[in-house]
Amino acid sequence: MIAITKVIEWDMGHRVPQHVNKCKNPHGHRYRLEASITGEICQKQDAFDQGMVKDFYEVKQILRTKIHDI
Repeated sequence: MIAITKVIEWDMGHRVPQHVNKCKNPHGHRYRLEASITGEICQKQDAFDQGMVKDFYEVKQILRTKIHDI
């Protein structure tokens, strides 16, 4: 078994209007997600992902559409 890991980061901003301290003002937070996938290396001859557990581009697209961009 081999594990691959992809990291995505994003910023989000908000404010809490009735808060008594600095959270009443617009401010932001930085988030980081580390996703690991474990599997066997694809050995199928002439497969687009031959020699990989999963294509990093596919992993990035999944993370962006299911987590980052919602």
